Amino acid sequence: LDVEYTNRATLTATRPLDNSVIPAETASDEMCIKDRLARLDPQKAVEVNYIMPPPGAMTTGNPYFPGARVRYLLTLENDGDDDNSAGFVTGSTAFANLVNPIMADLLPPDLYYEAGSWEIDPTFTNTTGLTASDVTFDSIGDFNGSGRTLLRWRFTGNVTPGSRLRIRFNASISMMAPIGVTQGNDYCLTSASQEFHCDE
Repeated sequence: LDVEYTNRATLTATRPLDNSVIPAETASDEMCIKDRLARLDPQKAVEVNYIMPPPGAMTTGNPYFPGARVRYLLTLENDGDDDNSAGFVTGSTAFANLVNPIMADLLPPDLYYEAGSWEIDPTFTNTTGLTASDVTFDSIGDFNGSGRTLLRWRFTGNVTPGSRLRIRFNASISMMAPIGVTQGNDYCLTSASQEFHCDE
């Protein structure tokens, strides 16, 4: 598994009139053998038009100012490419259920989760059949001594091939956040049978 194979064909011929050799023509194609697994596709976005920005907020869009609220959108989808080259896959959907998926978002030091704000996005079509009651949510401050907060959603249930849902939550930017510094944070998706796949 996970090995690239090359199949090469060569055509040779001779001219019947003088038996001279015609230069060989070669063609090849590659394939990669993969296990029939789920195909994770983590996606993360920032929503521009936020609901009820905090009083005195200087902005609700990009660029963001200290004290402003940010809303993040995290998509869980069993329909990704699993880091395979597009030339090596024969379809756009997964081959197996994504079992008990885990979503994790490690916030930068100057971004604070707004307690109680996460929800399965009601404006996004949820085709997984999973609900908030299928989720165990953790907000872990100073994760592994990093000074950053880890948000984690652990689902109980299966995400069938092609299914997806989206979670949204609010966070606030610290008044002490450094000015002019781009803040990035990784959103990762995994399950019991998959490695981590991340989107920043």
